[in-house]
Amino acid sequence: MSLLVTRSTTEAPVIDPGLPVTHDDIVNGNIPDSRGGTMAPADQIR
Repeated sequence: MSLLVTRSTTEAPVIDPGLPVTHDDIVNGNIPDSRGGTMAPADQIR
């Protein structure tokens, strides 16, 4: 006997979130972008 396993149509696709990003990464501009560089540092508001 074989079982057919199907995926639910209401289930969201699994997406890899990537590496974790810390506060220091954001403030210091250490977040990789899609072009191979890094994003600009964020201005800290507090």
